[in-house]
Amino acid sequence: DLFAAVVAWRPDAVSAHAFDVEAIELAERLPVAHTLHLPPIVPPVVEAARRSEALFVSVSEAMEGAWAQAGVGTTIVRNGVPDLLAADLAFAAGAAASHSRIKPVALIPGRVSREKGTAAAIRVARAAGLRPLVVGPAYDRQYAEREVRPLLRPGEWLPPVDRLALSRLMARSA
Repeated sequence: DLFAAVVAWRPDAVSAHAFDVEAIELAERLPVAHTLHLPPIVPPVVEAARRSEALFVSVSEAMEGAWAQAGVGTTIVRNGVPDLLAADLAFAAGAAASHSRIKPVALIPGRVSREKGTAAAIRVARAAGLRPLVVGPAYDRQYAEREVRPLLRPGEWLPPVDRLALSRLMARSA
């Protein structure tokens, strides 16, 4: 059993990103910080978090507020943003300096889900006169098919890309 092995190892700290009851309950004997990337949308997970004495971390004020309303206190630790390579910085600076290289695109990266506001971001982009470019997986497939896909034209939704490709897309976007 993985959790028994980790307990026997006696780590100083465990950073957990799982979003299920078992991960919360099995980690009770560990010095764990559970990072909550999602809002409190799964009742059994919310109940397990309420019962737990572990440390819970949220990634934004919005998530902190949502979990507080559900009765779970969290500490905010924002998602880290990696440093870009020197070549990427030069690329981004060159793109910004050369307006002709910047396209009238609003980049909308990340998982496609209701709590991320993907459909609203697409509407805002169009209202601003920009072409939306969604980059990421459909996390909530029903939401993606019913509310996001109808707002997009061919080529306006790309699968996930690596950080270097994403930074280049950002550098070229308005």
